[in-house]
This record gives sequence, C-alpha cells and structure tokens, in this order.
Amino acid sequence: MKLLNDSQYDEALILVDSLRIVYRSEDSLVLAKKIKTEEDVYVHECDSIVLYQLEWLRIQSLIGQKKYNEVRESLEQYRLQEGDYRDKADSLWMLLR
Repeated sequence: MKLLNDSQYDEALILVDSLRIVYRSEDSLVLAKKIKTEEDVYVHECDSIVLYQLEWLRIQSLIGQKKYNEVRESLEQYRLQEGDYRDKADSLWMLLR
C-alpha cells in the first residue's frame, strides 16, 4: 500500500507479483495433500483471502502504470468473485470496456 500511495507503481507491481507467487505456491502445497487437516483448510482460506487482496493491489498498480488492457483482462474474472472489492471492480470494468 505504501508503494501505491507513493506512486511507485513499478515497485508495487513487482512486490505484489512476488507475493502472489509465494501464496499460490503455499496454497498449491495445501491443495495437493490427499488428507487435509483443519489447519490446512484454514491456511487455504487465508491464502485465498490474501490472493484476492493482492489481485486488487495488482490492478491498482496496473492502473497507476496506465496499462489499461491488462487492467481489463484482470477485471474480467476478478469482478465476478465474491469479496470486498467486487462492486468497485465491476464498476471499473464497466468504465474500461
């Protein structure tokens, strides 16, 4: 958030993409388990929330970089997901289509 607030969009995107890789990797390991514990289910739910939030930050970074085609592509699916940013994402997608 600090990088976005400071208009450092390139750095923000690099950080967000790096974090997305880490969380996706962790989540993949959890999902690959044949037998999942309560902790595994909890970790998966937490990872899903973080990934959802990171995708919104990624979209904000792309907007700052004026990469509107990538923003549209990201919003295409993101606006259909349940979450805190759904309405904002849908409105933004309508503006950019």
